[in-house]
Amino acid sequence: VREDSASVYEVVSQGKLSARIVVLPPGAAMNRHFFYHKDEEMVYVLNGDLSVKIGGKEERVGTGDVIRLQDVLPSHWKNEGGDEAELLVLW
Repeated sequence: VREDSASVYEVVSQGKLSARIVVLPPGAAMNRHFFYHKDEEMVYVLNGDLSVKIGGKEERVGTGDVIRLQDVLPSHWKNEGGDEAELLVLW
């Protein structure tokens, strides 16, 4: 398991809306969330197979899944697949 930084690409950051594309390489793991802010956040899995730990509970998510974050940020992300995982993050 590698502790790799994700690549982050800004899509939009205007007014009340921010959107980023986050790319995790195959096998990459992060013991933190990508962003730190107090706003509600939605993560849409564009491509990939990931495990994510939120509030002590680990879940598997894949292409087409949505994660809604309100009060708790993920403490762990891992790309479980053999290809890059791509996420659209909105807040």
